[in-house]
Amino acid sequence: MQITMRILSLVLCACLVLLITSCNAPRENPFDPDADNYQGPGALVGNLTGRVTNLTVVPVAGATVYALSGNQGGVTNAGGYYTIPDLDPGQHLVVCTREGFAPDTLEADIETNQTVTANFKLDALPVIQSYDFTSHSYATSTSDYSTIEALAEISDLDGANDINLVQLLVEYGNEFPMSRDSIVGALVYYSCTLVEELDFNSVDSVRFQHFFVQVTTDSGHTAASPPTQIRYFFDENPLDLRTNDFPTPPPITTFPIALTWDFSPLHITYTFTVQVYKNIGSQPLAWQASVPGSQTAATISYLDDGSYFWHVTCVDGYGNTAQSLDASFTVSIP
Repeated sequence: MQITMRILSLVLCACLVLLITSCNAPRENPFDPDADNYQGPGALVGNLTGRVTNLTVVPVAGATVYALSGNQGGVTNAGGYYTIPDLDPGQHLVVCTREGFAPDTLEADIETNQTVTANFKLDALPVIQSYDFTSHSYATSTSDYSTIEALAEISDLDGANDINLVQLLVEYGNEFPMSRDSIVGALVYYSCTLVEELDFNSVDSVRFQHFFVQVTTDSGHTAASPPTQIRYFFDENPLDLRTNDFPTPPPITTFPIALTWDFSPLHITYTFTVQVYKNIGSQPLAWQASVPGSQTAATISYLDDGSYFWHVTCVDGYGNTAQSLDASFTVSIP
């Protein structure tokens, strides 16, 4: 019995010594909170940070940057910077989106306890701020012809040079390039004119077709206006000019000058624009007036001596027009 008790005492003492010794042993596990080299709860993860700009390196605020595999994301501040913390190590597919820009993606290799940088350059999508399609009828000495005019006002945050192509598209596949007219601030203006029997067969061939503007950037992204029909076509030119009631008037020697014209009334809202040009090399505009649709005459109080020509344009409420033949007269005041 004494021997057994002695053996038991020796075993207990050995265990106690072992316990004390192990408690004093150094701890080197970085994931053990009691270890000297403990790195905290982020020891198994890494961070992603970076900046989002447009193609001209202007910061893009409010962009969302999202790591798909980590199901985590962040939003850029006013300087375009973002941070996504605590991502698992390895490859992550990261997506950047912002309204008005084409989305972009890249892969980021996250390393343990490291911060990785990933920058994005977003392509700003062009915006068609306004557009208009109108028809215009012109009288000639032998017949009338029509044109179709397209106008577009376009903006692009990456600048006008990012706009590669602007087209007027007509239903059933016809495409016509639009020309850049001017740049005013952030707006770029384009136009295109189609001529009857040259670009389209006749008014009847396009009367009910849809027209729209399409913009393509250098990177291939596109924007298009809604399809739109032209609201009105002048089937026949309704204007016939007269000058002082004479087909070929004699020189005008007194004022005022009365310009009159015949007009076939239309069941639409319209006004007249009367324009008088001096018949010299540059043919400058000498006089112009807007006349209500209920009137078919205009009065000029004074013009310098010389030779002039004039015409009248009927303008409906949508900007579609019909222009008369030119008529001429001479002013010679004694």
